[in-house]
Amino acid sequence: MSRRTHGKSATVKNPDGTTSRVRKPGSEFYYKTLFSGTKIDSLKRSYSFFRNLPGEIKNYEGGTNPLPNNFGKVALLYFGITGPDFGAISINEATVGIADVIERIRNSASVTLKTGGDVNHIEALRNILEPLPFLFRTTDVGTASNTVRPAIQAVSRKTHSAWIKRSDALVVPFESPLPVKTSESLELELTIADGVTIPNYADGHYLVAYLGVEAFFSNGKAER
Repeated sequence: MSRRTHGKSATVKNPDGTTSRVRKPGSEFYYKTLFSGTKIDSLKRSYSFFRNLPGEIKNYEGGTNPLPNNFGKVALLYFGITGPDFGAISINEATVGIADVIERIRNSASVTLKTGGDVNHIEALRNILEPLPFLFRTTDVGTASNTVRPAIQAVSRKTHSAWIKRSDALVVPFESPLPVKTSESLELELTIADGVTIPNYADGHYLVAYLGVEAFFSNGKAER
């Protein structure tokens, strides 16, 4: 694990009476990516993440907020989707409706990030979740037997986000990481827009939220 510090510039007075600008190291921290996954349910219109809820798949410890030692800074935010039990998404003739459900959620949902009860960021989900490819399905004609149906064909789609910087990753990179205090909560909510029907084809698949955080060490850390 690599330790990092945020340096701070300060003005100091030299013995000869002149002044100089020096850079003083700040608190040590390390980067960690936290994730929180919750099942897609066609009856739900909103989802909560990083709340230590039953059935949630996560890699953080519960507390006032999900950050290590319950304080630090949020540096970036993005989303992903997995199959049941965090496995692969399997698409065939019988399950092709899964892709439609995922796209409906992706195109209609908004994500709200709050710290200490205050709104810090609201983002369209399509800007921080990779698009599924276009699918081309074959059409059966006649009554042929003992034949093999061609596989569903797919064409990849170009990612689109105003937040892409220096890579193809769809993320919100906060220019100034959002501080979260020990006593503050961190809430991440996904809400589907009214007027969009969500079928049940993707029920049991997971929406996964990821937070890249600057995690600070506890006071009792050993020197290295």
